Amino acid sequence: MKRLLFIVLLSLSFVHLSEAVEPAREFRAAWFTTVKNIDWPKTLTSCDSTASVQQEEMRDMFDQLQAGHINVICFQARPSSDALYESSFEPWSPVLTGIRGMDPGYDPLAFAIREAHARGMELHAWVNPFRYERVAGERIADIEDCIASEDSDPIRADHPDWLLTYNNTQYKGAILDPGHPAARAYVVKVLMELVRNYDIDGLVMDDYFYPYGGTKDEDFSSQLAYQPDYLSVDDWRRACVNEFIRTMHDSLRAVKPDIQFGMSPFGIYSMTQQAASKYDLTLPAGIVGTDAWADLYCDPLAWVEGGWVDYLAPQLYWSTKAPRQGYETLCRWWCESVAALDARRNDGKQTHVYISHATYRFGAEELGLQIDLNRKYAPHNAPGSMFYNTNQLLNFTAGKAPENSCEQLTRTHFLNAVPTPRGLIHAAENDEQSADKTECCDTIKQDWQGSRFKRATLRQKSDN
Repeated sequence: MKRLLFIVLLSLSFVHLSEAVEPAREFRAAWFTTVKNIDWPKTLTSCDSTASVQQEEMRDMFDQLQAGHINVICFQARPSSDALYESSFEPWSPVLTGIRGMDPGYDPLAFAIREAHARGMELHAWVNPFRYERVAGERIADIEDCIASEDSDPIRADHPDWLLTYNNTQYKGAILDPGHPAARAYVVKVLMELVRNYDIDGLVMDDYFYPYGGTKDEDFSSQLAYQPDYLSVDDWRRACVNEFIRTMHDSLRAVKPDIQFGMSPFGIYSMTQQAASKYDLTLPAGIVGTDAWADLYCDPLAWVEGGWVDYLAPQLYWSTKAPRQGYETLCRWWCESVAALDARRNDGKQTHVYISHATYRFGAEELGLQIDLNRKYAPHNAPGSMFYNTNQLLNFTAGKAPENSCEQLTRTHFLNAVPTPRGLIHAAENDEQSADKTECCDTIKQDWQGSRFKRATLRQKSDN
């Protein structure tokens, strides 16, 4: 009996230890993937009855995420220059109906925002800024096969010079040319319409700028027209991406200054020490692989140095035991590099680091180790994790019995629901029993020191 009591007390001590180290505030996000219908929708819609099926699918997934103490949904609203929302510029995405340009009968982004906010969760619109086609020419083929409306290929019809077509081992699609000023301006215009019209909490982009597999001379005409003599081709491409990020930041601040702007770069910054030396930083030792700086022409350190992003979510899709892409080495490097650049900028802005995890590769045990490291190294005492993708998070399978990693993590790492400050505001907005919502939210706004997104009063709910 004494032995049993000892075991029970020991077990309780571990529970209390887990609760003691669980942060009071933590960004816990799920990438809600719509491209190729990876997460949602599972059912195509063409009439009101099937639209309600899609909505129920989303509600069920949001319920499961809420039960798993996830507090942010990153809803993929623009996967390939198409829209899961009312856009004046781009066609409805074919993931909704199977036909590009067909109205699904409701507004999925507006619906997702309402459902997330009703659960006290943030919703960040996830957009792919430059991807146009996953397979080059697919819009032409779709129109010919009558599975796309005639106006579903607007860029090729009106501005073919904005498109770059690739045929390498990793990418055989088309992108909007980041080196063409008009193409960049178009993307900013498209995204700012979304920002103005929808009550989103954040806008987040992933690593699709120039594609994987490398860029040779696909953009030769833009090089001739726009590349300055004092920049190499590679530096010019990075400068074009940087200019796009800066312009997006400035546009967001002018229209909705409290919106969060996040970027999710590839997990290895660079293999070239010269890239890091520009910022008086040293690359992490022992890391080998594709990198954002040379292969995708992205310079996330420039974005932090400029104060243009509110959070980075590096995609560390390797295990804690990986020999050449060690999770802890990379996690620590990203967190410490961001903290160093913030300190040098010395403007009071704090850039958060929310590492993105590969739920399609790892289950709850490995994810738990990674979450511990995120919490250990997070700058500004603002830890966070983002999980790709939602289906795998909710029902992980990899040659073994299904494991609901989200549910498992509530027993080890996400024991308590920890709403974000914005999530608390959304909960108050939806709480009909709240006697004084404004007073409630005045208290919430002071709840997380260092956050630039505190609000003095309740934001009016959008008609969307």
